Amino acid sequence: MGTFLAYSGSYHLDGSDVIHEEAISLYPNWVGGHAALSEDGRTLTLSTDPIVAGGRPSVQRLLWRRVLG
Repeated sequence: MGTFLAYSGSYHLDGSDVIHEEAISLYPNWVGGHAALSEDGRTLTLSTDPIVAGGRPSVQRLLWRRVLG
């Protein structure tokens, strides 16, 4: 069985930064996460603050890639 992540909220641009304002998430630690857009604009990475998972520090990341077509 696969896994999934669901979140919603707004976003805005601040210079070259994409600011995601997660309002709700299936996993509460994703609310208030961080977003980084690659220099070429093709990859958006969302990440959480560090948490302890399985007894060790962990940062969770969600990677979006723009498909050119």
